[in-house]
Amino acid sequence: KKVDAQKALLLNIPGLMFFVLVSGYMGLLVYAKYALCDPIKSGKIDKPDQILPFFVVDTFGDWRGFSGLFIASVFSGCLSSISSGVNAMAAVVLKNMIPEMIFTDSTRTKIGKGLAIFFGLASLCFAFACEHLEAIVPLALSIEGILGGPIMALFALGMLTKRTTKLGATVGYFSGLAFQS
Repeated sequence: KKVDAQKALLLNIPGLMFFVLVSGYMGLLVYAKYALCDPIKSGKIDKPDQILPFFVVDTFGDWRGFSGLFIASVFSGCLSSISSGVNAMAAVVLKNMIPEMIFTDSTRTKIGKGLAIFFGLASLCFAFACEHLEAIVPLALSIEGILGGPIMALFALGMLTKRTTKLGATVGYFSGLAFQS
């Protein structure tokens, strides 16, 4: 299983590199187009999160259906990521927090579906709450910065040591969260 995980990580690298390069190139294109005319200051858009859809509509507005195709692909990618995340969270909670020996398989299936519905509704509530935020990207980066360090330390602990315990990993993780500056 360790070899399969390593293969999966290595196979993920080219796709991740492509995604990062395309994202960076898109940012450079948007910056180059609006370097001398800021659409936020000119009042064409309200929030920085609207810059990429505005760029697509502004640049490809004459191409019939292209703007809709772009928006549909963005929504498709988001929905795919959300559904896999919701199912993953439900599976992790079901596997790690609900004992297998207490419930039958059919009951565990129902609990898993209930957890998926719960996490889906929680995601939906978070999406409505994000509507009232100034910009979502800085918030997401802040949350990632807060949680990323202790999670990276937790993964390093698991990869580099054989003598760690659940208690030690849990205490280390929460200590890392508590003592961040």
